[in-house]
Amino acid sequence: MADRGRHAVIILDQKGKEVLSFGSNGKGPSYFPRLTSIDSSSGKIYVSDYFIDEIKVFNFLPAKPYEAAFGETAMVTEK
Repeated sequence: MADRGRHAVIILDQKGKEVLSFGSNGKGPSYFPRLTSIDSSSGKIYVSDYFIDEIKVFNFLPAKPYEAAFGETAMVTEK
């Protein structure tokens, strides 16, 4: 779920309880000043942000949560 007020992505369990959240209105990979939408596929979470013109890719695996960003400000960055 995208929470624009918290600038965060929130992962819920099947009962709707929050189990994980990430994001902020600061700087860094989890920076979402204008969180637009999210989607998931194949263990990845895709987060788009209107303000910074990016789509960021996050992995469900905790060892490497941030994968890449694509967009006007990021071009293509990988970690």
